[in-house]
Amino acid sequence: MVDLFSTFKSNIFLNVANILPEPATISRILELFKDDGFIPSTIQELTPKGPQLRLRMSSPDQGWSAIFLSDRIAIERKCKPEQTGSEMADFIAGAERIAEKLFKYLDQKSNRLAFIANAILKEMTSEKLAGCYDKLFIPLSIHRSNVPFEWASHSVSEKQVSLIDTSETVNVITDIIRLEGQLILGTEIKTLNRITFQYEFNTTQKNKDTRFTADHIHPFMNIAKETYEEVVTDLEAAINA
Repeated sequence: MVDLFSTFKSNIFLNVANILPEPATISRILELFKDDGFIPSTIQELTPKGPQLRLRMSSPDQGWSAIFLSDRIAIERKCKPEQTGSEMADFIAGAERIAEKLFKYLDQKSNRLAFIANAILKEMTSEKLAGCYDKLFIPLSIHRSNVPFEWASHSVSEKQVSLIDTSETVNVITDIIRLEGQLILGTEIKTLNRITFQYEFNTTQKNKDTRFTADHIHPFMNIAKETYEEVVTDLEAAINA
């Protein structure tokens, strides 16, 4: 079903507004990530007060990043075109290792956790791509006689999960999109006419309590992965029905 993953992200929501790209802070963060070989750079974050420079630590090939936004740390992984099948497992292991370092360094608890995966489904014939629309939607009459070549489905639902010592409400978000465009794979540019899939699993924004520690990351990631596998199984069954 999934041909390749493009990116993964894990968000740890906490107050890191004081982690700015300043010499003293960069020195401490460099020491924290010395075994990862991360180097500092900056990005712009849009805030109510206007754009603000934020610290970004990245691997030399830009594949891994830890971005210190004002209300969260985003751990990101850009996947390579040559994939092994272990991309998700590798990201989870790496994100857990980075998160453990960050929790220890910051000595804070988090109020929200999130896991996001972006993927591209395998190539399909034009007929099968057109058929997916009828299987995933109840088309309007105009689209029954003129099959769309671009479409999108966005769904959000809640479920309850257990994370060590707490029962959590989580959001499960899926975006299923057919689009035409170009895909850059390394140095090669390919024409894209496929279905892309974004999956997000996050704890509810309604709970503001700071309650998550490094111990919660592993079970959270496991449940996020298990739920992802259930969603993809359901999607594959719907497309192939």
